[in-house]
Amino acid sequence: MIDDVLVSIIINNYNYERYLKRAIQSALLQTYSNIELIIIDDGSTDGSNKILKNYQDKATIKIKQNGGQVSAVNEGYSIARGDLIIFLDSDDMLKEEMCEKVVSIYKENKADTISKIQYYLEVIDKNDSKKGGLYPPFKFPEKDDVRKLVVNNIFYPASPTSGNVYTRYFLDQIMPLKNKETEAFSYADIYLNTMAPFYGLVLSINSVLGFYRLHGENIMTNERLRFRPSYLLLKIRCDEAMFKAAYHCASVEEKPQMSLRKYSLHIRLLLLLMKIDKDSYPYKNDTSLSLALQGTKAVFYSSYFTYYKKLSFIVFLWAGALLPAFIFKRIFMFVDGFNKMRLNKRDILEE
Repeated sequence: MIDDVLVSIIINNYNYERYLKRAIQSALLQTYSNIELIIIDDGSTDGSNKILKNYQDKATIKIKQNGGQVSAVNEGYSIARGDLIIFLDSDDMLKEEMCEKVVSIYKENKADTISKIQYYLEVIDKNDSKKGGLYPPFKFPEKDDVRKLVVNNIFYPASPTSGNVYTRYFLDQIMPLKNKETEAFSYADIYLNTMAPFYGLVLSINSVLGFYRLHGENIMTNERLRFRPSYLLLKIRCDEAMFKAAYHCASVEEKPQMSLRKYSLHIRLLLLLMKIDKDSYPYKNDTSLSLALQGTKAVFYSSYFTYYKKLSFIVFLWAGALLPAFIFKRIFMFVDGFNKMRLNKRDILEE
């Protein structure tokens, strides 16, 4: 029977009272029946606890002292009993058929060693209105190509936290997460997604099975924070940590192929930081022109880019190298937002 696989849905919440109920309901309304729901509240100071009282008979609820996302993920996993585990952000939602489809794919491929199964998330706003974009804004790779992408490009199209279902086989090998391992990563899911291809297959479902909420309280919509030099430097350090983690897991044959300067989106961040705050730029031998040249080369390693995207990205890089900083920043903001929304659903989704 299909429902002999237990799925653990772990919701981690911190001060998202406004969205918490919708996240919980999306987990409870799954068409797949063999589910356990775990909710970890990371010391919220809003009205989250009042909402959680209404679900004490439907979920395992743990209210803990604030310790950050890593501690909440670890707490949830220590309780979970599932064969498959999803960490659902409390401002996101799942489609009701998500677990059913993921379990079906898992059982079809059970002979393989699987680390995770990912799917697309559709962008919604604070009022649940669809905004037309998908995350990730790239076409998913084939399962046999994911590790190759990480080796050659240090990146593969991976969903944000709520768009991944991890196997116990994988998580048992790397959990609990340690702050020392993940402190350079912006979020725990970046570390998990980086590690996954080195422990097993990453399977992708070309369907929207959840919703990714953009609102004024998250970084993706906070332009003032996203373009601060301190935040850009944090993202650059995150890329470096991602490379270090991948390099550590790579085989002896794979290591010589690996270079962070093959990662075109990393070059983009470097160029932006150099343009807006050269004093905080960490690599003193770089110039705007040398970064544009490296980025141009890196684009050709980006197999997840279409030809049109490769060409536009190259134009974008050289515009950044040659134009004044304030103009490049505005172009960066426009292109970044536009690219997140222009993924052609008809080309990739199985409706």
